[in-house]
Amino acid sequence: MRALAALTLLLALAGCAAGDRVSTAPDGAASTPVVTPPHPADQAPRPDLQNRAEELPRTAIAAFAPDQEVTVPAGVLQVGSLPGNPLRDPRREADLVPVTVPSFRIDRFPYPNDPNRTPETGVTRDEAGALCAAEGKRLCNELEWERACKGDTTRDYPGGPLRDVEDIEACRLDPAQCASPYGVVDLGVSAFEWTSSDVTRGLGSARYSAVVRGGRLADPLPEHRCAARHALEPAVGDGETSFRCCRGAASELTYPAEESRHAFRDRPLEESELRRILASIPELARFAPRFSLFDAEAVDEALARGESSRESVSWTIAPGVLAWSPEHGAEAWVFAGSDGESTVLAVIHPMPDGSFVHGSSFIIAGEEAPSVAIAWDYGQRRQVLWGLSWGQTGESGVFEHRDDHRIVIVQR
Repeated sequence: MRALAALTLLLALAGCAAGDRVSTAPDGAASTPVVTPPHPADQAPRPDLQNRAEELPRTAIAAFAPDQEVTVPAGVLQVGSLPGNPLRDPRREADLVPVTVPSFRIDRFPYPNDPNRTPETGVTRDEAGALCAAEGKRLCNELEWERACKGDTTRDYPGGPLRDVEDIEACRLDPAQCASPYGVVDLGVSAFEWTSSDVTRGLGSARYSAVVRGGRLADPLPEHRCAARHALEPAVGDGETSFRCCRGAASELTYPAEESRHAFRDRPLEESELRRILASIPELARFAPRFSLFDAEAVDEALARGESSRESVSWTIAPGVLAWSPEHGAEAWVFAGSDGESTVLAVIHPMPDGSFVHGSSFIIAGEEAPSVAIAWDYGQRRQVLWGLSWGQTGESGVFEHRDDHRIVIVQR
C-alpha cells in the first residue's frame, strides 16, 4: 500500500473549528446552526502591564453614580464553556450546563461600588463578607457572578468578543465599554473577585478552598472569561483580589458536579443516529448521507496491512465509537469510518443539551477509502492509537490529548 504521505490529506485540527456548537432538531434533521466562533490564540502575560492596574485612569464612567445596584432577573445560566477553548480546563469548567438562577441584585462596581474610587483589595474573604454585611448585603455566589457576566447568552467576555490583552487594557481605561449585558462593570477586568462559593472537585484544595472569579490585568486573555474559575486561600488577602456585594436571599446554588467517567468506554450507536449527529456538525456534515463505521472485517484488514492482528496488538481494539475521557470532566467520542469516497477520523464532544462540538478531524481522500483501526490502553489515558497500516510509519498516528486540554489528531 502506498504511504499515507502520498494521499491527499484534508486536515481540520481543533484550532480551526474547535468550539463551534450546533444544535440539532428533535426529529434528527439539522437545525439552523448556532455557532460560537473559536477563541483567539493563547496570549502570554504582558510584563509591561503587570504594575499598572492602580494608576490607569477611568475615563468614561462619570455618568454612573456611587452605590448603584443592578437587578439580575431569574433565568437559566449556561454554566461553563465549550470544549476546546484556549486555557479551558475541563476539570474546572462545566460544558454549558443549564442552571436556573433566582433573581438577585448586584453592585454595579467592585466594592466600595463607587466609580470614582479604587476598588478595595487586600482583604480576606471573611473581611470582604463583613464589609458587605455592614451594608445589608452579602458576597455573591460564583454562579450569580457568572450570570451577571453572561446574562442570557453564552458569551465568553462580559462586553462581547475580545481579541487580545490590549483589549483588556482598553476595558480598564474605559470600563463602561466592557459592561455586561445587565450593565455590571469591571467584571474580571483587572482583579480576581472573592465569591461566597467553596471549591468543587478539580478546582483548588483544602488550603485553596475559596472560589474567585475574573482575572488580573496582566493575565492571559482567556483568564478574563466569564466562565474562568480560580481558587485562593480564603484567609489571605492580597492586592490583586477585590470583591463586590449582592443583595437578596443567600443563594444555595453550587457549581454543577462533573460525573466521574471510565477512561475508555464503547458507545454503541445505530448508523442512522451517527449520521444524524454528523449532519448536525458543519465540518462533518458532507460525509453524513453515506457514512458508516468500519466493521470488524475492515478493522482486521487495517491491522493485517501492518502485519498485525488483534491477538498480536497489546492494546484493545475499539469496535466502533469510543467514548474517551482523557481527564476528569472531559469527554470525547472518537471514531473512524467512510462515506465510500473518503476515510474520516473524528473527535466530537457531546454537550448536555444533546448537541455536539467538533473537536478535530482527519480526512483521507483521493483514492479508495482505506479502513482504519483504533485502539486504546488504560495505561495511556491521554492518547488513542490509529492506523490504516497498523504501526507503519506514515500510515499510523494518535489522537493526542495535549497540555492545553485540546485533542488533536497526529500522523506519525
